[in-house]
Amino acid sequence: IYSDYPASLIITTCVVLIGMISLTGGTVGYVTDLIRNIIERSANSKTSLKLYDHIVILNYNHKVPSMLSNFSFDDDIKNTCVVILSPLNKDKIKKEIDSVIESDSLKNKFGNIIIRNGDPKSKIDLDKISLYNAKSVFIMSPDDNDNDSSTNLYFDTAKIYMYISW
Repeated sequence: IYSDYPASLIITTCVVLIGMISLTGGTVGYVTDLIRNIIERSANSKTSLKLYDHIVILNYNHKVPSMLSNFSFDDDIKNTCVVILSPLNKDKIKKEIDSVIESDSLKNKFGNIIIRNGDPKSKIDLDKISLYNAKSVFIMSPDDNDNDSSTNLYFDTAKIYMYISW
């Protein structure tokens, strides 16, 4: 059939070969990864914090409000932003911090206290809070509500440390 039309035989062969080469698993995976990265970057740019020389607190426990209160005695802390990244409820954290830092002298020390919901082991959440531009990073162990899980809490805290230092 193709002997009458050699040009169509050449075109068909080229189309099949190009399709086989371009639609391999590696190529499809590479293109898919590029598209996913573009979508993630555009989504992150809308909610990312552009901060420098701020304080980052990963996880939240009952010691964070008193730690913030202790920071207020340092003169170098004036107008410094504090970012808290925790999987806990933001309203609960805000109430606890506001109850400790209600005096005006303490409120005026910090530039802003930003509370974000997220996972401290997630690269996307860490990038959203400008972790690598921070002046200080504190990794807090979550509150221990169950005595049997204290080993798991320490292990999770160590995992976060290893993850961000890597």
